[in-house]
Amino acid sequence: SGNASAQYNLGALYQHGHGVEKSMKEAMYWYELAAAQNDSQALTTLGLLYHTGQAGEQNYEKAASLYKKAAQAGNAEAQYHLGVLYTNGFGVDKDYKEAAAWYRRSAAQGNTSAQNNLGFLYHDGTGVPQSYEQALYWFEEAAKMGDASAQYNLGYMLSKGRGTKPHMEKANEWFHAAALQHHTNAQFQLAMNYYSGTGITKNEAEALKWFKLAANAGHTNAQYSLGFLYKGQNQIELSLHWFQLAAAQGHLSASNELGKYYKENNLYKQAFKAFSRAAKRGHAQAQYEIGLLYLHGLGVEQSYTTARHWLRAATDQTHVEAEYELGLMYEEGRGMPVDDEEARRCYRLAAT
Repeated sequence: SGNASAQYNLGALYQHGHGVEKSMKEAMYWYELAAAQNDSQALTTLGLLYHTGQAGEQNYEKAASLYKKAAQAGNAEAQYHLGVLYTNGFGVDKDYKEAAAWYRRSAAQGNTSAQNNLGFLYHDGTGVPQSYEQALYWFEEAAKMGDASAQYNLGYMLSKGRGTKPHMEKANEWFHAAALQHHTNAQFQLAMNYYSGTGITKNEAEALKWFKLAANAGHTNAQYSLGFLYKGQNQIELSLHWFQLAAAQGHLSASNELGKYYKENNLYKQAFKAFSRAAKRGHAQAQYEIGLLYLHGLGVEQSYTTARHWLRAATDQTHVEAEYELGLMYEEGRGMPVDDEEARRCYRLAAT
């Protein structure tokens, strides 16, 4: 008994500590009273608390059950969250068709997150027939309502000509709109386009501004790009700073750039460490560089066998210089018997 809307509102006050001492226990109590009367907002909020673990436990099954009740009653937010559970298989069997159905119902009510996710499903043909035109439509619907992710996605579609003719000027307008909302991928893409003058007047100062905004927010490609820009300007300390940040997040080319700097300055142990990070994850140039360090015993104990291993790894990715170095090893018999035939094979591959 009691007014369900009042119970829900009281729960919200306790959840957020507005006018009362913040208490999730009290909030849950009032939300549950309202949910028992099938208040769709209370059902949705409880579902979200169980979904995210804010209820004291993370329980996807409870979340799904609560979302379903609210979604069937027409709550757009619950319909969206239920779609997310079906997309990921949380608390329900993964079912993209079911996810699409709930996203569609939510999207029809103007939920921009549902519209954006439905756009993704159409883009990839997941749970729905693949259609760039439909993807474009749903991204645009959400973008016009100010959804930053949709604005970025719409910009991407326009830049690639998916579902429409390519239109870089319009793409940049949407990238800019998303970038102003701190969408880091949009900031990075806008920076790249300013730097190259793609669909927009070339402006290195603007490029630098957007690279910095994305990089300071942790965008690894932006951090790497800043490192490269500062390297070109011979601002070594700044260049190393951004390469190090990107490398710490697993950016392989940034690790390789650090390795090159250390090697050029005869800091071979540091070079070995930097090249190793990238080489172990398949970066061909780093594999070649670490092969050379083992070959010449720089920063690491000399080992022809290990040098050959890394050079071979690089040649498996058609690295020409590594193929040439292998040819020299076979011709000169470094760590193996001389093999002129294998040397010729390596030289031929390097030459062509």
